[in-house]
Parts: sequence; C-alpha cells; structure tokens
Amino acid sequence: MKSIYLRNENHQWQEYQYDTIEELHQLCITRHITIGEGVTIGERVTINEWATIGEGAIIGKKAMIGKWAVIGANATIGTGAVIGEEAIIIREAIIDISSAMFSLNLYQYPVSAYKDKDGNDVIQLGCHVRTCDEWESDFWNNNNEFPNDGSEHSEARLRAYKVACFFLDNLPK
Repeated sequence: MKSIYLRNENHQWQEYQYDTIEELHQLCITRHITIGEGVTIGERVTINEWATIGEGAIIGKKAMIGKWAVIGANATIGTGAVIGEEAIIIREAIIDISSAMFSLNLYQYPVSAYKDKDGNDVIQLGCHVRTCDEWESDFWNNNNEFPNDGSEHSEARLRAYKVACFFLDNLPK
C-alpha cells in the first residue's frame, strides 16, 4: 500500500492510499489533477510506459526535458499538443544499447547498468541513478527502505547491485 497526500474538496491535505498505478491514475482523474503551468519535472525523471500527455496539452516556452529523463516505450504526446519555443530536449542521455542491461525482476524496483557518454559505469537501482564510484562510497544510501540490517529485503537490493556490477565488469573493453 502506498500513500499520496492531495488536497480534498475543502483544500485540506488528505492522505489517499493506492496499490497500483491504475488506482493512482483514477485518483488523479476523479480529482481533476493535472500537471500545470510552471511545474518542473526534474532530472532523472521517468515518464512510464503507456503514459499520455493529452490532446491539446501545452508544454510551455522554455520547457526542458532534463538530462537522464526517460520517456517510456509507447508513451504518447496527444494530438494538438504544443511544445513551446525555446523548449529543449537534451540528447545526452542516449545509451548504446549493446552496453546496457535492464531488469524488472532482480528486486522490487527496476535495475539498469550502462556506460554513459563519457564511459563511466552507471547503475540505477529504483529511482537512484549513480556512478559505480558513488555506489561504492555509499551503497546503503536509503536507510528508510533498505537499511544495512541483513534482511532479505535489503539483501535483494545488494544482489541486484552485484548483478549490475558483474554485467559492467564483463563488457568488452
């Protein structure tokens, strides 16, 4: 069960619980929630597979899709959508697919490992995207969800990391 806090009809913060992205989507639809003008969607954001930016949507002047942002397979930008002048879509996130691995089943979150454009080894565990050096200096960076306590939950994350390292270590030089 996940929670999100939204304003209710009295403009007070209220906790809503959901299990699936479909439930969250329905929650947003029933409350007429949209991503509005002036909103920033930050670096390393993922817009998931089958996401839709609707018909008539306007992505404003000076909008920017940041470095490392991902727009998933089958995502659509609807008919009549406008991407404003001075909008920037950065190409730096292009990855040579022959030097990348992606997995959805090593632990509860997606895992990827790849060489970035500068040849650095990069590993993504869930929403954390870091170079191997950054992971090595502080692997247990998420004590709330994955404490270094030897639990199966935390050990699964560590195994996923080791698989990603093994992949990178065995790429042709």
